[in-house]
Amino acid sequence: MRESYYTLQGRRFNELNGAVSRLSSRLSESSSSFQVEHSMRRLSDEGRKNPRAIAVASIMPPDESGIATFTHSVFSRASYGVDIFTHYKSIESYLSGVHDERLKNTNVRVFSRDCLPFARAIVSYDAELYVLGNSAHHLPLISSLRSLAHFRTRNPTFVYIHDPFLFNIFKLFCKSQGFDFTAFLALQYPECAEFLLTKNYDGDNHDLARRSIFALRPILHDIPLDGAIVNSASAKAFVEKDLPHLAGNRVFQLFHPVFPCPSAEYVAEPRAFRIGTFGVPGQAKCTEMVIDAFRELRREFPDVELVIAGFDVGQYSVRCGVWREKGIIIEESPSDERLIALMKSCHVAVQLRQFNLGESSGCVPQLLAADVPVIVSDIGSFSEYGKAVRAIPADAAVHDLLEAIKGEAFNQGRRRLARAAYVRDHTPEKFCDSLMDLISNGATSSVAAACI
Repeated sequence: MRESYYTLQGRRFNELNGAVSRLSSRLSESSSSFQVEHSMRRLSDEGRKNPRAIAVASIMPPDESGIATFTHSVFSRASYGVDIFTHYKSIESYLSGVHDERLKNTNVRVFSRDCLPFARAIVSYDAELYVLGNSAHHLPLISSLRSLAHFRTRNPTFVYIHDPFLFNIFKLFCKSQGFDFTAFLALQYPECAEFLLTKNYDGDNHDLARRSIFALRPILHDIPLDGAIVNSASAKAFVEKDLPHLAGNRVFQLFHPVFPCPSAEYVAEPRAFRIGTFGVPGQAKCTEMVIDAFRELRREFPDVELVIAGFDVGQYSVRCGVWREKGIIIEESPSDERLIALMKSCHVAVQLRQFNLGESSGCVPQLLAADVPVIVSDIGSFSEYGKAVRAIPADAAVHDLLEAIKGEAFNQGRRRLARAAYVRDHTPEKFCDSLMDLISNGATSSVAAACI
């Protein structure tokens, strides 16, 4: 209907369009029950190419999130069965997910999140994996995960933590349940109760992070887990500190895979040297320093361009007064294809972090796959890219960044072999194989055994 809307016209087409709209409205009223019923009819071990399988609870497209794209792109390359249980806001989105052409010849099946408790009784799984991030999209999945505190599963159970710093989603969870955010934190972090319950705490989450409060504990403290999986050594250290009962041998480090990056989008070749910075802009990403370095560079090379692309870029550019500045290209929430095309159009990318909160970056691996030289802050997980990137100190000044940009610009081939090696060693296929090896070797489940 969307594709034909402006190509057909007339009374009969208008009637058809109206009928579809009315039907869509009625279906949306019973979206959840339809998704559950439709999913239940498809739950079975039959027809699997590989008898091994895992259940993954995660957000998926059309949610505009890097983690949704991650789940879709990574598990579609698994050699074993992957049943993804997710939350869709409408029947249209659900059916689009179930019949996604990109998943047609893969081992992935998509179901309603509400079906996971039933699936445990019908389908054989080697493990269950809950994918956690800090955006609001994850709130329904937090509810599914919290239910394990009361209704345990016999399957080995893991959380895959993309962002150890979960204050945003924890605040939303507290609000949805009517809990007092600060009192809940004080209960889980008694050593910081005095700070939390007095006027010393003004709501600044970075103050909490400096006191080793990351909000993992209140979400996961009573969930029977066989382990937590992270993408970096930095994240592992944070998780072990916040969840001491998992420290030692139950926090597993894998990696953020590098996706192939073909793009059907076309971005015109830049007229001159082009810098790019990608993701949500702001103080935490040192975006203003990138802009200042760009301005300094334009004094020497007037045709230099700067691409700023990501979520909230439009509002950020207005707040900072750069939305009409010559040479700056603003791209608000580009599609995955558009984002990749923009990355490929850049000669150098700059991805900085002011603080180490343990999170991994989706943009840096994509830039490496696009063979774009990348400058990063020497902090947290960014320090683990080795020779594939140019690292500058976390407290670097504009002058330091400017020199790094020039150095990469004038010798773009310097790290090409290192970038290629990183891409080759961090494929989605290797990630999926490593995950199954971890499940097979590290998940002799004491939790599952206790449920028998």
